[in-house]
Amino acid sequence: MWADRVAALQRSPRWLCAGLAFLMTLAIGGLGGGLVIASMYRSAVQAMGQEATVFGESVARTIATSYAKAGQYGIPLESVPGTQAYLSRLLQETPGLTRIVLLGAAGQVLGAVGQPPAGAQGRAQAPIVADERTLGQVQVEVDPYRLADQVSNWFWLFAAGVLVLSSAAAALVWYGPGADLQRRRQRLLDGLQHGLATLSDSDLRDYAGKGRDSLDEALQALVDGEVSVRAQLAGFESLAQELLAVDFDDRQAPEIERLRSALRSDAGVGAV
Repeated sequence: MWADRVAALQRSPRWLCAGLAFLMTLAIGGLGGGLVIASMYRSAVQAMGQEATVFGESVARTIATSYAKAGQYGIPLESVPGTQAYLSRLLQETPGLTRIVLLGAAGQVLGAVGQPPAGAQGRAQAPIVADERTLGQVQVEVDPYRLADQVSNWFWLFAAGVLVLSSAAAALVWYGPGADLQRRRQRLLDGLQHGLATLSDSDLRDYAGKGRDSLDEALQALVDGEVSVRAQLAGFESLAQELLAVDFDDRQAPEIERLRSALRSDAGVGAV
């Protein structure tokens, strides 16, 4: 049963149109989105590679300024509480940072978080100065590829957007052109299988389409054939009435009725 339903669905022009619209939109949108993402990523890597050092210096100066305030109050850097937690939070919240090191005046490590990336391109440092005294130094390392990876997060937004757009296109085709195509195809099949004899003249005029495609041309040909048959039947009826009018002894009436029934049967018209 399910196989029959699937086969019927696959033969449905409405389903085929909607599926084609979905796949085409998905392919075009996916290709376009992929090219945009790839271009953005290459540009981001190139730009971040050039700006990694500048970015690292900015971060280092910001951290150095924070610790310089402790020096202004006479607090030694090694006595500042929560250094490791503060540096860890900065590392997590700042995109692209891979390592932060806090050094004392003698070069001793007071705090360090993260690991340096292989071949890191962005290394920067900034002195911690308070009251014209150098209290220590902040060193940071930046990976430009991690900075560029922020751009790749847009891939999922593009993918979701393409899926939504593809689904919307399929829905529009399903309820619009696909439904119209299915309706006209079914009308043609019904006309070919059962004929148009049961339609009134006004319904017959509205049965065909507007000549937009070959399907409308087929519908119009079907209607033209029905109109021609009705015209021939009308001509025969007129001739039959004339013959019956002069058939005074009713010898021709049975043959005329036989021919009339045969023509009506061939044309799919019931006896009047």
